[in-house]
Amino acid sequence: MLNVMIVDDFKVFITQLRKLDVWKKYSDRFDLKFTFTDSCKALETLRTNRVDVLITDIKMPGFSGIDLLRKVRDEKLCRCTVLMSEYTDFEFAHDAIILGAFDYIVKPVSGQMMAVLLDRIHASLSETNELEVKSDDAILLNVGILMDSIIAGNDNFSGNIRKLMKNCRDMAGENVIRYGFVLSKTADILYKKLECIYPWIRHITYHPRKLKSELTASDDLTVSESLFTGFCNDLFAAVRTYHPSGMNELVQNAVDYILMNYSRKLKLSEVADVCYVNQSHLSHSFKLNMGMSFVDYVVQYKMQILRMMLSRTDMNISDIAEELGYIDGKYMSRLFKNTFGMTISDYKSSLTGLQ
Repeated sequence: MLNVMIVDDFKVFITQLRKLDVWKKYSDRFDLKFTFTDSCKALETLRTNRVDVLITDIKMPGFSGIDLLRKVRDEKLCRCTVLMSEYTDFEFAHDAIILGAFDYIVKPVSGQMMAVLLDRIHASLSETNELEVKSDDAILLNVGILMDSIIAGNDNFSGNIRKLMKNCRDMAGENVIRYGFVLSKTADILYKKLECIYPWIRHITYHPRKLKSELTASDDLTVSESLFTGFCNDLFAAVRTYHPSGMNELVQNAVDYILMNYSRKLKLSEVADVCYVNQSHLSHSFKLNMGMSFVDYVVQYKMQILRMMLSRTDMNISDIAEELGYIDGKYMSRLFKNTFGMTISDYKSSLTGLQ
């Protein structure tokens, strides 16, 4: 039985939907369990109850249907979402698809329209459940192979990605939606397992939810594979750059301390004291193992965190500088330009241009 929630700011419209005969016809498969005219209250219920299907209006005062869908996606609150509107505006449909909506329907909603929609939803969720069961073991095996490659810094990492994608494609066939589902689930498992070993990786790489939204919007197998490959390569590069295999115990201890204490000033003297060695010995050993100086490593790591923060938050430069252990925001900005060859303002503008 699939639990359904409908959200619309017009109570009359919700009453009309409740009276549709389709709910009696499909009572063995769907239960219209929740209805709300307030999207914020709907969100609270989604966070505390199992809801399989969310059908929500787009045009609502304050917290819109798009806002609700974004929260549902980010917090993984519902398996299937459908947006409704009285307006046949492609921009709404486009936003809904990007955010992972299953469908977009235009009011008024007839009984026949709802029946067709529920049939498609039931078929899709049933197919997804079947695919999940069949693919779990194979996905875990593939993730294990990639994990070993990332941790060991294996030069055959690209080859292992290609093998993984072939296995995923065999599971999904030529269906782009299935393929995107398998790839996004694989990415999610890989990320969670890496995050357990390297908690700091969340600060310098994108969460797989971003990949999932991109795969949902893709209708091309080649594009999907390119997105997945890029995601995996970013994880590989992060580990290989900041926590490579082959470090001696001293440098590994120093690196672990740096990675988990990015908000400190992180002077060589501080880290040397933590590792119980003198500064000269740590400096020499660090450069020998990492291929860069202690100072360059710290700056590079913090600038990568800064770059990710700029794409995730609207914090001002002074607050970000404090978060990263810099007293002077201007000094931090100069480091950013020296590292990436552009100012923070130019970088933020480039992000806006991509959205």
